[in-house]
Amino acid sequence: MSTASSHFLAKQNGPARKDWNQAVQTRVAATNHVLGQVKGIKMTGLAPFVAEHLQDLRVTEIDKSKDLRKIIIYMHALGEKFEQPFSMTILLTLK
Repeated sequence: MSTASSHFLAKQNGPARKDWNQAVQTRVAATNHVLGQVKGIKMTGLAPFVAEHLQDLRVTEIDKSKDLRKIIIYMHALGEKFEQPFSMTILLTLK
């Protein structure tokens, strides 16, 4: 059971990490671009729109990280399931 579950979670780990890393890279690239254009953004009055866009990118990044964080929690709980009964409670409440 534990080996099959670990194998399944490991297969899910890669795509989840890839999605999250892509979201981080998108946000960092957008932030870098904005920091290079601060003067122009302020002069045109676009600062509130740019700030909202960057915040939306951060929210997207956090949403993408949720799958990866759940997988990590499941992997840790499975690793501890025979040592601590509390871990199984965590697994059952995450659904």
